[in-house]
Amino acid sequence: MRLRVLILLIASLSFINGEVTESSLCEDSDEYLDMTDRGLQRIEKEFLQNSSYSCINLSGNGITEVEEGALESMTKLQYLNLTGNKLSLQFLSTYGHPTVKVLVLDEAFADIHLPKHRNKGIFLPILLKFPRLKHLYLRRNKFERIMIPSWSCSFPQITHLYLDDNRLQSTSFLTTLPATLTHLYLRNNSLTVFTSGSLDNLKVLNVDHNNLQVIGKNECRRQRIYLKSAINLEKLSLFNNLLYQVEEGAMENLTNLKYLDLSDNFLWNIPPRAFQNLSSLLDLKLNKNNLTSVPNLCNLHKLKSLHLGDNAIEYIKRETFCNLRHLRYVDLSYNAITRIESSAFDMMRSLTTLDLSWNYIETFSRVGLTRTNYRLEDSINVYLDMANCSLQRLTEYFLHHSFYICIDLSGNNIQEVEESTIGSMTKIIMVKSGWK
Repeated sequence: MRLRVLILLIASLSFINGEVTESSLCEDSDEYLDMTDRGLQRIEKEFLQNSSYSCINLSGNGITEVEEGALESMTKLQYLNLTGNKLSLQFLSTYGHPTVKVLVLDEAFADIHLPKHRNKGIFLPILLKFPRLKHLYLRRNKFERIMIPSWSCSFPQITHLYLDDNRLQSTSFLTTLPATLTHLYLRNNSLTVFTSGSLDNLKVLNVDHNNLQVIGKNECRRQRIYLKSAINLEKLSLFNNLLYQVEEGAMENLTNLKYLDLSDNFLWNIPPRAFQNLSSLLDLKLNKNNLTSVPNLCNLHKLKSLHLGDNAIEYIKRETFCNLRHLRYVDLSYNAITRIESSAFDMMRSLTTLDLSWNYIETFSRVGLTRTNYRLEDSINVYLDMANCSLQRLTEYFLHHSFYICIDLSGNNIQEVEESTIGSMTKIIMVKSGWK
């Protein structure tokens, strides 16, 4: 019964942010064998022969060799962790296992000298054979270039590939991307170009902390990521790259995308039609860029969360947030906003948090959700953060007939509050002012 539960756990692959949590698969099972830090140097063919363990952790040893055929008699083995060892290159050419579904090889080759190929850096052919493998971890191995000659022979069922924290400069190994792959993690590498074979079945792509400069419509140019075939992609993260340009039409096929993170880059202008086809998008992160205005978001009808903090936005127009009726969270903090047109936020019926803190809004006539245009549900509580905005004066129409429940006005230099300024705010619960 316990083994059956374990198999179901591995089949369902409990995820945190799309990644399997190794501890959840094995550590509560009687079929789990923990042999970490035991000083092992060699795994021979007779090691644990015919045992019934389904999970083995051999991390933190000094293993340099796993003999061909070792562990093969363990027909119930589904999880194998060899992290933090000193495996030889022969392991990558000769080893395989018929039943393993999760193989962890993090920092397993970090201390060996890998061969160079035509002066293009470390070149590593992978010929492993794991016919049932779903998750392959190859993080923190100092890999610069790898090659997988035949995905169908090595990993015909692979769904998740983790190559974070290496030194990868190229994705040429993805030219024949397997149709089974749905999750690809390439964080903290040195990629300047991302091109691949068909991305039709990919759902999650994380390329954070690399050197990509352009999200391109064509793949023929350098220093860009090309995503035309990623028609089923749901999550794309390009946090902390060198992005300065999103070409119009570059994301026109990403109609299933739900999460997009372009934060901590150098974007200063986004074409009007760049997000036009992202009809499924729920969460958009554009914070920590150089944007001087809010890009065109009017086609993002399902958007719920918008992050625009830490930019150089100066002006919010009345039509800026058109048709965003499901938007609940808006962060415009740490910008250079000096003016907000009247009724700029009226279209956002579902808004619960609006952060305008740390801007330069000295005064304005109204920034609110009015009763006259839309009827908000009584259950919606709206928090407005206008701390440290250089406010000096609250006029009669400030937040007129608004539905804000909690307001933070601390850290301003408010010297005048007109009579009846807050009197019409019938639902207000708390005002944090910071003034006497």
